[in-house]
Amino acid sequence: MEKSKLAVLALTGIILAGVSIAKPSEYSFPKETDVLNLVKKEKGTAFPVGEANTRFAKYFTGPSYVAPVSSDKTVHMFNVTFAPGSVNNWHIHHNSCQVLIGVAGGGYYQIWGDEVRKIEPGTSVTIPAETKHWHGAAPDHWFQHLAYMHSGKDVSTQWLEPVDKKTLADLAKFKNKDEKEMNQTYMTLNDNTRIPQFGIGVFQVPPEKTAEVVKKALEMGVRHIDTALAYQNEKEVGIGMKESGVPREEIFLTTKLWPSEYGEGVTSVAIDKMLKRLGTDYIDLLLLHQPFNDYVGAWKDMERAVKDGRVKSIGLSNFDNERLDDILKIARIKPSVIQVECHPYYQQKALKEKIKPYDIALESWYPLGHADKDLLNEAVFTRLGQKYHKTNAQIILRWHIQENNIIFPRTMNPVHMKENAEIFDFELTASEMDEIRSLDKGKRFFNMPLNELEKNLGKFTPKD
Repeated sequence: MEKSKLAVLALTGIILAGVSIAKPSEYSFPKETDVLNLVKKEKGTAFPVGEANTRFAKYFTGPSYVAPVSSDKTVHMFNVTFAPGSVNNWHIHHNSCQVLIGVAGGGYYQIWGDEVRKIEPGTSVTIPAETKHWHGAAPDHWFQHLAYMHSGKDVSTQWLEPVDKKTLADLAKFKNKDEKEMNQTYMTLNDNTRIPQFGIGVFQVPPEKTAEVVKKALEMGVRHIDTALAYQNEKEVGIGMKESGVPREEIFLTTKLWPSEYGEGVTSVAIDKMLKRLGTDYIDLLLLHQPFNDYVGAWKDMERAVKDGRVKSIGLSNFDNERLDDILKIARIKPSVIQVECHPYYQQKALKEKIKPYDIALESWYPLGHADKDLLNEAVFTRLGQKYHKTNAQIILRWHIQENNIIFPRTMNPVHMKENAEIFDFELTASEMDEIRSLDKGKRFFNMPLNELEKNLGKFTPKD
């Protein structure tokens, strides 16, 4: 990709002493037309720290842009403005950088490693030193950010290099959100499908209560619903989605096929029945629920359903065993996700290493360890809960998010539902994440060998 498609502008080099984080409203944002004019002139450029005043002062005025250069280099303030659909140059801050986001007209997105993250207006975040990243705006957004950096001898390094198509696709998929949609994170699957990292599951939710639970979750801004034929509440999930008034395209719907419906030809018919129960013409993510019966034949039918548009993404549930290899060997479309038991006592580290080459995302059931009291009452969760003013459960759910696990805790209690979702306004530190990782005991709460699983669950045939 040519340079002109990579970089827009980096308004940098305003050096202030003793700067404190201020609210975005205290700064006057430039007009969008001014930003576009600047982008048109400076597109594709990269330049060293310190040239902002001379390059861009004629475009903008006000304290955000014109400030005296201080000889005290303990704090540097960087002011960066981006135009709609823009991608800034890659850069590294050689010192820890605190960023305050002030947004005019939309959201702000940034890459840490391979993750696209959204940061809301007025949010202060810390970028670790030596972290390679870029900034970008969604096609219908333009934004401004202020960065305060505790300085050493080097402030930052900037350069131009190709941005891969997947990264650009991640950026392009961001859209303006309805005000009711909660602040949360998204992941891009290996087929370029964008999935909300947080949702709600309806396992063991009685059919007569399911529609109301789904409507309540959607009303709160949840946009990921996880169900299954075996839960016997797909019809009610569909009713709740329809009655919520939320457009279908804004909802990410996951469901699962039961082994009684596995097999070439058989599975295709089962998918049509599933669509009818759910009252939709497509499924965002379809999983094989259990690893027995003709799962190979079922997978082939699922691949055909992707090609004909009935299903967008396909994956596996409970295939954290040797039968995962059977699918990986024959799959023309690799699984996008694998849904398994995962929590701080059982972190699935070996499975994560195994699926890493395929870029398969991990979804967690029992994210709170089946509400095990020993797990919930671990001292580290109590201490961090006090620090961040969160419950122990919220600390665990936040850990999952930062571990790049996709979660959908089940609850019918509106208070708990709201609490579960309030995990996107804080961030655990690297050392805190490591402390939680040290809790891994290899302890599962659902223990049933594969042969017993097949013997016991194989007797169950869910009703259509």
